[in-house]
Amino acid sequence: MPDQESNKPNLEKIEEELQEVEDEIREAEQLDDGLFDDAVAGADVVIDGKRQNLGFNWKKAEPWQRKRMVGSFLAVAIIFVAFLIITCGYLISDKLGEESYWQSYLHEETPELQAAVDEFSQDATHVETAVYLEQVRSIDIKSSQFTVVLRVGYRWHGHPEIDFSDPSTVHFYKG
Repeated sequence: MPDQESNKPNLEKIEEELQEVEDEIREAEQLDDGLFDDAVAGADVVIDGKRQNLGFNWKKAEPWQRKRMVGSFLAVAIIFVAFLIITCGYLISDKLGEESYWQSYLHEETPELQAAVDEFSQDATHVETAVYLEQVRSIDIKSSQFTVVLRVGYRWHGHPEIDFSDPSTVHFYKG
């Protein structure tokens, strides 16, 4: 029996603490000022058998809460716009750099190169060639081969004896 009597004060102490916790919970439930009531349709949640709405009511918010909400929204918007501007600027500068790089090699005209072209093409007929790629049928990466359907067009001035309609005059290497 002495054990039961020594446990009684501990039991009473635990019951008192439990009562204090329950009182704190009741006070917290009473402090609900309606800030999150009736703001979002369909945002109801059942907690401890009670139906509660988790929406946000702007009219019932404190001024500091409104300022924080607006400030947070503006901060996110500013960060997003800054990211978008920086990214677009980077992409545009990269595109311009790549275009100038390719143009410098496509239109490379040094005096030595031009002299060599003029020397080898003194008696040549200038033929302009156009290629229209219609379809890529297959690509084999392992063997570095591909199959395409394309049209090739030629245009030149003078030398009517040149006839590209004759298959023996046109050769495609590795074609």
